[in-house]
Amino acid sequence: MISVITNKTHTKKNIKELSILVSSYGLSFMMREQGQKKFFEYTLEKAHPVKLSQKLKEIVDERPVLKENFDQINLLHHNNLNTLIPQQFFDPNNLKLILQQNVKLLQTDALSYNFLEAQQLFNVYVPFNEITKYFIPHSHIINNWHSGSYFLQQAEVIKTEQTSLPIFEIFVNLFPADFQIVVYRNNKLLAYNHFDYQTTEEFLYYFFFMFETLNIQEPKSQIIILGQDAQHEVINELRDFTNKLQILPAKNPSQINNFF
Repeated sequence: MISVITNKTHTKKNIKELSILVSSYGLSFMMREQGQKKFFEYTLEKAHPVKLSQKLKEIVDERPVLKENFDQINLLHHNNLNTLIPQQFFDPNNLKLILQQNVKLLQTDALSYNFLEAQQLFNVYVPFNEITKYFIPHSHIINNWHSGSYFLQQAEVIKTEQTSLPIFEIFVNLFPADFQIVVYRNNKLLAYNHFDYQTTEEFLYYFFFMFETLNIQEPKSQIIILGQDAQHEVINELRDFTNKLQILPAKNPSQINNFF
């Protein structure tokens, strides 16, 4: 099923809603009911999708509320198994052909995609399909999105709220072991990428690789970091590089707050 990502989201305060961020290093949950939010998170060390499914069963046993039915369930699939395709080149009948240009696929991989209305792009990706299957009986409405789709939406919303735009605008969605990066030039999307890192040095290598490859000029650029505390080691290093750094930390420690 296609999911359309727009710059507007509508959530009725009286619905019972569950949102889950699924990644190789854990699951983050947000429950919303009567306008109130509850968060809980379970971390793993670079887990295989099968291990994630096993962990979900343990979590459900621990939190029986997850066995209940919901008006709406949102699943955000966080991995680097995705690629962006301009609308004019997209063919829903050739998803595997599209994705395998950039991603090594397994024979058993299920594929999905989101349409990014603001950018007129399709994001084709490999979802954590077993996690989706578990929740199908628990709601008539299940929305599947790739985390990159939501990140691109966030960047568009932030840009519309700014009074002036630099020539280069760099958005970074920072996670404990990976980061997504989006670059705009003259208010037009220039590049999107997703990198794994283990050390601050690795992060800086990939970050400045993007700067060099895209010929980004530091005096004409603005960097916006989402999802981490202002004292994160990576952020401290970036402060030595530029004073045009804006931090938009998550309001709650749960990783899912990078998106909601």
